[in-house]
Amino acid sequence: MAELLIQKRPEKGLRRSSGKMQRFNAITRAANKLFRSQGYGYTSIQEVAEEAEVSPATVYNYFGTKIAILNALIEPDLTRVRQSAAAVLANLPESPIAGIVALSHCYQLSPEWINRDLLMPFAEEFFFSKDAIENPLNIAVKAKTRDILKLVKFYKDQGTLSKRVNEEDVVVIILSLFQYHLKKMLLTDDVDIAYKDGLLSLSDLDRQVKCAVSGVFEVS
Repeated sequence: MAELLIQKRPEKGLRRSSGKMQRFNAITRAANKLFRSQGYGYTSIQEVAEEAEVSPATVYNYFGTKIAILNALIEPDLTRVRQSAAAVLANLPESPIAGIVALSHCYQLSPEWINRDLLMPFAEEFFFSKDAIENPLNIAVKAKTRDILKLVKFYKDQGTLSKRVNEEDVVVIILSLFQYHLKKMLLTDDVDIAYKDGLLSLSDLDRQVKCAVSGVFEVS
């Protein structure tokens, strides 16, 4: 009998794990639907719970806050960005400008972002409010800052960073340029059309990167 009970425990654990995943998915699906249909700011935890057919306490138990649900929804985009940036950093080109351009492309809010429309309502708060600590865009900015610092340190070790330049200053310059283009994209009503019409272009970013840092690195 003891042996029989031991065999059944993993199955019970699997069922419990499966139930948790089902509730997690139900909550994120419900939130995704409501955020898109009526807006993040106009959606309450109570409404998410009702749409997911769970209690509000369950939503709080799984996520804690509404912003945490949104972060879970944009995580696939952020994961793809991090993987893309990691691939660039693992194989940086000899030219530092080419390396910066390649890294910058990873972080732009291009049409490939699945959930970029969910971030749009946070653009104004992120760029114009001092109280934006919980803003989901900060997740991308922190990762972006770390990656730029890694890139700058790499080229410093290669001897291509000008000795008269402070590496933190270089990080600030590059990050500011990245943020400028992120702001343009977030405040554009239709990113797809803007790309097609040339109103948004990665070539603009490439040109400005070269202009901003051409005197920072020991390159011609």
